[in-house]
Amino acid sequence: MRCNRMEMGIMVPVVDMSGYASPGGRAAIARQVARAAQDIGFFTITGHGVPAALIEDMRAVSKAFFGLPAAQKATAHRRHPDHNRGFFPYGEVALAKSTGHATPPDRKEVFSMGLQRPPEDVDPSNPDAAIHFAPNYWPEGFPRMQEVWARYFDELLALADRLMRVFALALDLPEDFFVKRIDHSPSSLAAVDYFETSHAAQEQQLRAGAHTDYGTLTILLSENKPGGLQVRTRAGEWIDVLTVPDAFVINIGDLMQRWTNDKWLSNLHRVANPPADASGNSRRLSIVFFHNANFDALIECIPSCLDDGTAKYPPILAGEHRLEKFRRANRVS
Repeated sequence: MRCNRMEMGIMVPVVDMSGYASPGGRAAIARQVARAAQDIGFFTITGHGVPAALIEDMRAVSKAFFGLPAAQKATAHRRHPDHNRGFFPYGEVALAKSTGHATPPDRKEVFSMGLQRPPEDVDPSNPDAAIHFAPNYWPEGFPRMQEVWARYFDELLALADRLMRVFALALDLPEDFFVKRIDHSPSSLAAVDYFETSHAAQEQQLRAGAHTDYGTLTILLSENKPGGLQVRTRAGEWIDVLTVPDAFVINIGDLMQRWTNDKWLSNLHRVANPPADASGNSRRLSIVFFHNANFDALIECIPSCLDDGTAKYPPILAGEHRLEKFRRANRVS
């Protein structure tokens, strides 16, 4: 493991996943991940195995989507306020509201997709469960987008499954501990366009307000452009997360913090506004895979994390937690 030295002396671990195929390699990766998950809740992975050509295709079609005329993008607009599918224009998302802070909407546009139909063991008569497997909404006249996104989704889901096996080892659990809890995961994939604008930000308005992620883990692909991801240190300072070429940034989600009784950190993070002198060079594309546990997975403290015998959180279904936070962040009117 090596580290990125950042402006304020904080280090974000970089973990090489290339040794994953061997048991010894997975154990070594798990030790590095455990340390990062406890210290800051963020780390960067290299050697992840996702083809570089697919990553570039994903970037290209996502940028092309956000460059479409507004009316064409609107053909993919989500059809229901609870659906995490389709196009979210500026004004529909305020992530800080998921943590109870009222802010103006985030300065971005979003497109999101996920699994297209519920698996047989999800009761379609349960409206909240069915919401997690809502239809995908694609823009008219841009068929290549769906094909590339589907391939990228499959690659990232497989990578997330590998990481969840590493997480189990890092917590001294059987490697397959999480498998039955994520085998019909309502995970989602999003592209975020942090567009340039000549309008000044409103008070407390950021590209993405401070929040934690709702699921198990997040896999981020971003760019080195002004106005990027920042993480809050335990001292309460905000520091920039540097982008490593050909790497993904991973962060721990709320469900892992609850499972581990706060042993692992689902850390607050945000996307800062670019400086005023960055005009013309601050448009930023982020591609984000949000991995979740099964809707009906019971999230309760792992016995090995009960250091003093007391659980800090009551048991909760994973889907209930995610839907409650999603509704806060995506109903900004």
